[in-house]
Amino acid sequence: MNTRTTDYGMGQAVKRTLFKFKKGERSDPTGIFTIDGGSGGGRVKWTSNVFGHGVFVGTMYGRRDTATVVSTRLRSREDDGVTLSDQGLNLKEYAGLILRICADGSSFTVVVRTGEYERSGVEYECTFTTEHKTGSRTVANNNSEGVETGEELKRERRPSAKFTTVRIPFVRFVPVWSEKKKRDMYIRKEDLEEEEFWNNRPSPPHLSDYPLDISDVRLLGFRFRRGDNVQRGYKRSNRFYLSISYIKLYRSQLEPEVVLVSDAAIPCRVTPDMLRH
Repeated sequence: MNTRTTDYGMGQAVKRTLFKFKKGERSDPTGIFTIDGGSGGGRVKWTSNVFGHGVFVGTMYGRRDTATVVSTRLRSREDDGVTLSDQGLNLKEYAGLILRICADGSSFTVVVRTGEYERSGVEYECTFTTEHKTGSRTVANNNSEGVETGEELKRERRPSAKFTTVRIPFVRFVPVWSEKKKRDMYIRKEDLEEEEFWNNRPSPPHLSDYPLDISDVRLLGFRFRRGDNVQRGYKRSNRFYLSISYIKLYRSQLEPEVVLVSDAAIPCRVTPDMLRH
């Protein structure tokens, strides 16, 4: 039992749901997130599967190609609890994100944009890896007519994707220049000598200069970089698949989230004077 929720209501729950993608739910993934361009060529899509989960999928061709999907504008509410303000979501009471995902083993990046994105072209990233386990299954040998012979059985190893839960603490996010900002800052390589080009590259933003303000979260998204996945081989690094069931927030807290209490010593009859809050 979540005692915080019982005592103080859902507003003080240990975890809060930010996005939930499920068949029959009111939230349609295709209306909440959208493709935010990227760099290079390729085919990228944000859609939903038969279960209603949001799916970020695509094929990239260039070694440095990227693809990004972001949420619609996130806004906090005014004091009346109804009117939406220009300020982003205030997540100061939370320590990070919880992702329930199913992927193909690729590395992805969570993207957070605050007001700093509009002011300075700075966004925040945190890269995480996904699991893609390979299982084995027994397959019966068939004859030329497709009928099982009942003789030898063979075992095939086929990949089996499963949903996993990933925690992304806010303290792990680092500032980076947005793709648009980098295009504006970078000098075209063709106009300079090789050495001069590398000497004039803009340095990455420092966290001390651009700290993450989680009291003003305006956009949340996911990014795939082919350069982060080259170790998977050419044929596997140019394709990606990420299915999202939900995105939650978890609070900063010292106490455990779940406490198990044995009923072995509880008598059959419990009187009011035996209960303590």
